[in-house]
Amino acid sequence: MSNEAIRIPWQCIAVLFAVSLPVPQAISHANLPPTTQRVDSREEKTTTRPSADAGSKSRKSKPKREEGTVIIGDTGRRIAELAQNAAADGFSGAVLAAVKGRVVAAIGVGHADLEEKQQNSPDTLFEIASASKQFTAAAVMRLVQEDKLKLEDSIARHLPPVPEDCKEITIEHLLRHTSGIPGANSQGAGDDIEKVLPAFLHGGPTHPPGTHWEYWNQGYAIISEIIRRASGKKYTVYCKKALFEPAGLNVTCFTGDKPPKGMVVAVGRSSSGSPRSALEHPYGSYGFQYRGMGGIVTTVWDLWRWDRALRDKTILDADAKRELFRPGLNNYALGWFVAKNAHGQLVQSHGGGVRGFTCDMRRYPEQNAFLVILCNRDDFRLHALTEAIEAAMFRDVR
Repeated sequence: MSNEAIRIPWQCIAVLFAVSLPVPQAISHANLPPTTQRVDSREEKTTTRPSADAGSKSRKSKPKREEGTVIIGDTGRRIAELAQNAAADGFSGAVLAAVKGRVVAAIGVGHADLEEKQQNSPDTLFEIASASKQFTAAAVMRLVQEDKLKLEDSIARHLPPVPEDCKEITIEHLLRHTSGIPGANSQGAGDDIEKVLPAFLHGGPTHPPGTHWEYWNQGYAIISEIIRRASGKKYTVYCKKALFEPAGLNVTCFTGDKPPKGMVVAVGRSSSGSPRSALEHPYGSYGFQYRGMGGIVTTVWDLWRWDRALRDKTILDADAKRELFRPGLNNYALGWFVAKNAHGQLVQSHGGGVRGFTCDMRRYPEQNAFLVILCNRDDFRLHALTEAIEAAMFRDVR
């Protein structure tokens, strides 16, 4: 795939398909879910539901935490219309869009529960499946900053005995899906790396490492163990301490964790299995069958905070971010696809799909813009909705 203006290679990301959208209808604020924040589309005047201690001096001295439903101006209204109208095609989830560093729309659609008593909102927790890979890659780059490993390190330097024919595979090869190990090498589960590693690496590379791109989930499972060994902390603990907490992701967690206090956890409807809570393990446990490649549970607002942290130096310095987003084969960087869209905009993106949940996430660094869609139905094809909202975000600037 060339570096010319192209569409992001969505076929490489699980469960992103095309869907036709109805013509947007007028939206009424009366139909919106309960909000914490709402902005009049004409006057752009914010009204906020005060908290119980809103009058205290200590609360006034702290910056307000963004949350709840937001619709700002014509752009926000167009995005909200698209999201709500997509419900007729089966969309259920949450959307957040930001333009020029400002959130213009954050809205929930459909229901978080099977009984349809609890509405989705921008504060609902969803699982993000393969979009979790960006956090694994960021954790590696954080460890690079800390001089605890190097991208060019052979995996054999950090792992138990590695077969001779796999010793040329580096950490960077795993992150970029260029290890040469075929994607079909997916057998192996549990917490014992010495048992799963031979299955993951069975047969060795079918292409010289670094010469061929093939999406391989288990490479990220191997990386999660390298993170554990280099950091001295469990993979989940290191992500929380080194990434989530500094970025202000106060409710982001992993499958298997207890639900954060007061948070609504979405139940995902599946076309290929039974429904499941976002916090329920899709594969029995958070072993190497899923660790590092998926399993993060979060909200659209926390992902917006993550986008802001990636934009500044909260998590990574300039050199680390440059490497994180440097595209290689098939326009894949470290946990992100990076390419120009049909309008010539640079887009950093990743999606994901797992039983009950799909998602799509896009960053537009040159426009200081961001879009994330989280969905608690795995049979809804997100691609067309994402494209439509992207068009609405930039309609006035193209």
